[in-house]
Amino acid sequence: MDGEHVADLVHQLNDVELAVLLSLVAGKHCILTTEPECLELLRRQIELLGPAVFGLTVAVARCTPDTTLDDFIEPLLLDEPRPSPTSHGISPVNNRESGESYFGTRNRSSLLRTPSQGTHDESTGGNRKLANIVIAQDLDLASDQVQTQALELIRAKRFCTRKKNFHYAPDRFLLIALLGKPNDDSSLSSHLCDYFFISHHHPSDEGFPEEVEQEVEAEQSDVDSLASVVIRKEVYARSSSLLEDA
Repeated sequence: MDGEHVADLVHQLNDVELAVLLSLVAGKHCILTTEPECLELLRRQIELLGPAVFGLTVAVARCTPDTTLDDFIEPLLLDEPRPSPTSHGISPVNNRESGESYFGTRNRSSLLRTPSQGTHDESTGGNRKLANIVIAQDLDLASDQVQTQALELIRAKRFCTRKKNFHYAPDRFLLIALLGKPNDDSSLSSHLCDYFFISHHHPSDEGFPEEVEQEVEAEQSDVDSLASVVIRKEVYARSSSLLEDA
């Protein structure tokens, strides 16, 4: 592929795709931030572009002050590879008139993979594999112990479970600290911050792909529906109890 064609493709990437691409090419890690109310949208966008745009697996660890090491590590291990069968590299924003989605397959290139590479890199450590792209959501809220584990994963590209099983990161590996606040206001440890390549803020007024917004809206609808069912069951249980007492 000639340099001019590569440059044309890069110019078609949005800011989030470009930040991920630069980090992957450099073999470094990054911090992505947005407003708190848009955090789920940004998380979902990265989840979708991982396999669809870069042909890489993605895992998400949601962090809170109560997150344990097991809570942090468990979501990062995939039971089996989940490559996208049509993933071949960079995908620019697709033409809506063609009927393809934002994460469709038009004009894909092979910027990230050579012909000898598969759609993902293998890691070792049992039957479970560490994802190529790890999204550590709200990592700044996690305890020092969890942040230290994230630092070790970045530095050594491996971690050890309580069962003494070592899991190694694949050759193409990226850890993204996804934060709902500017990096300057976060509580990430200074040692951890030193190992991030770039920090990029995606403002809410720049919006998100329509497909991402629809998926997050559907997820929230499912959560609301489940909550409604739980509330109805609780009301029914209380009503039955009152009738029995009467």
